[in-house]
Amino acid sequence: MSAGGQGHCAQPAGQDRAVCLRPQSRADSRRRGQCRYPRPRRRPRQPVAGRRARGGRWRARPGLRRGGGGRGNGRARDHHAYRSRSWHGRRSGLDLRLLLRLRQDQRRVPLLIVVDRPRTDIVLGLLREPDGRVWAEVRPGDKHLAGLRAFPGGKRLNGETPRAALVRELDEEIGIRVRRARRVITLNWDYPDRRLRLIGFEVTAWTGRPRSVEGQALLAEPLDRDTRGDWLAAMPTANRGLVNALVLPRCLAITPSLGREGMAAWLARVESGLSSFTAPMLVNLRPGPEMDGEAVPWTSLAEAALAAGHWPVVNPSGDDACLDGLDARVGVHLNHRRLLSTARETVADWQARGRLVTAAVHDPVTMARAGELAVDLVTVSPVRATATHPQAKGIGWQRFGDLAALAPMPVYALGGVGPHDLPRIWRRGGFGVASISAFW
Repeated sequence: MSAGGQGHCAQPAGQDRAVCLRPQSRADSRRRGQCRYPRPRRRPRQPVAGRRARGGRWRARPGLRRGGGGRGNGRARDHHAYRSRSWHGRRSGLDLRLLLRLRQDQRRVPLLIVVDRPRTDIVLGLLREPDGRVWAEVRPGDKHLAGLRAFPGGKRLNGETPRAALVRELDEEIGIRVRRARRVITLNWDYPDRRLRLIGFEVTAWTGRPRSVEGQALLAEPLDRDTRGDWLAAMPTANRGLVNALVLPRCLAITPSLGREGMAAWLARVESGLSSFTAPMLVNLRPGPEMDGEAVPWTSLAEAALAAGHWPVVNPSGDDACLDGLDARVGVHLNHRRLLSTARETVADWQARGRLVTAAVHDPVTMARAGELAVDLVTVSPVRATATHPQAKGIGWQRFGDLAALAPMPVYALGGVGPHDLPRIWRRGGFGVASISAFW
């Protein structure tokens, strides 16, 4: 019998086995047949030779372990030994009624399971004519986002590849057969009632002429840097990234810091680099914090970049964006401090005037802030360690891909990368590459 005269008893279904409201002796438990392992019967031990039977030293028979029972009784012996050690009796100081009440209260708590709704893949065809015009449809009045422009496409079916879904949807909606298409961007977008993954394909060759099959209106208009604002105003917010993907260059060149060479030498170096680029590029005009009060001729810098066929973005070291008097085609970059302090109304006003707004992102917090401001593109850095920021450790390609999956806009990789890394960037969900040393 255990301490307090309490023994093992079977518990009703759903009740903790550590709580016994009616303790019973082990003998009574065996009589009722409630114990699975009855205690083995022990044989009397023989006294040591030369000693009296009563009060002498006792020893176990050879072949038997201390505690009685042979090999066949091992499970029963272990069961009762464990039960006697884990049992809390009346003298243990525990109130079993409180334990039982706590267990009953826990059963009343509902089990909450948060299920993340899967994303629906939407494939979209960005049809570009040889003269630069892009096809779009005007959504009918009975459809979601009625009256706005949209790119033709639809939902990807189960077991269907994105390209196969693109071919099927464009055949069903506008009656063309895709011959050449290239996947340009993948964006995630959340509505209150649905979560979408937008997969954009730039279609440059097809058979047949686009026509209205489902009663929607079709149009083809030029889409470039000058008409980008009109397209963004006529399309849903979710399509901003798709429009920018058709206009933005894949490479973003960031100017080196001013350093000790002086403003005149730095300006000459930047203008020489602008004329040496063989393709249109985004150019981040960044003198750096080493200006020492020198005034930067933003107007002449921006005009030089525009004259060379590039897309300039000013990136001052202070809080002043220095946009007064600049051409509307000149964009503005938000560093970490300005990204957190700039108001949404200010960004919307810049974009309404046709300016490109970019931002620097380093973690999910700044990525979420960039999404709130609805910037046009972001740079994620540093992917690798760089000579310009030796104290910053690279985040690696895995984390870059995780951040790119959170972005509803084009993502440029920055930090120890160059144009030769573009295939890897595309595989990780990025759009382009940004660098200093690779272009200057």
